[in-house]
Amino acid sequence: MTYSEGSASLYALGLGHLRQLQSDLHRKQEIESRLQPTEVTIVHFPLASEASPPGNTCDIPPLPSPPLQVSYLHNPYLELNAKSQLLVDRITEIGFLQSRTARACQKFGPHQDKIVEFLIQVRSLEEQFPSLSATDLCEEALFKHKGDVSATVSCLEAVARLTRLGFEPKRVMSVLRSVGNNEERALDKLVS
Repeated sequence: MTYSEGSASLYALGLGHLRQLQSDLHRKQEIESRLQPTEVTIVHFPLASEASPPGNTCDIPPLPSPPLQVSYLHNPYLELNAKSQLLVDRITEIGFLQSRTARACQKFGPHQDKIVEFLIQVRSLEEQFPSLSATDLCEEALFKHKGDVSATVSCLEAVARLTRLGFEPKRVMSVLRSVGNNEERALDKLVS
C-alpha cells in the first residue's frame, strides 16, 4: 500500500477522529475554565442523615479527565518561522500535540492537509497499538517508512510482539532498524 492509498483510506477514518478530538478539546477547555482561580464560595452538602428539600437532588457524575498525551521527542516549535508556528497553533487547538505537530510541519512544510493527515495516521496507529502509544514509536515508525502505512504496521506488529517478550520498545525499534525489520534476526540480537 502506498502513502496515497493509505492516506485515502485513513482520511475517512480520520474525519471521525478529528470530530472526536474537537469534542475532547472542547470538554478539556470547559474543565480548565472551571479550574481557573475564582472567588471561593463555601457550599454546604447535607449529610445523608439531614433531610434535603424535595427536588433538590443532583446525580450528575463528574466528567472524566482526558488522557494526558506527552511526547518525549524534540519539540522544534521555536525553530519554525512565524507562519509555521501559527499553523501549528491552529492544528494544536483541535487536540494534537504541539511537539508532534511541529515535527510534522518541519517535515512537510506549511501544508495543513499533509500535516493533519499524518497526525491522524499516527493517532490511528496509536489506537491500533495501544501498548506503544505512549512511546512515540508510532510516529517514528511512520516517518521511518516514509508514510507507507502497511510497512509501518508490519514494523509495529514486530515491535509489539518483541515487547511482549519483555524487551524495551525503543531498544526493539532500534534493533529492528539495524537488521532491516527482520524479526528473527532482531530477536537473536536482543537475546545476545
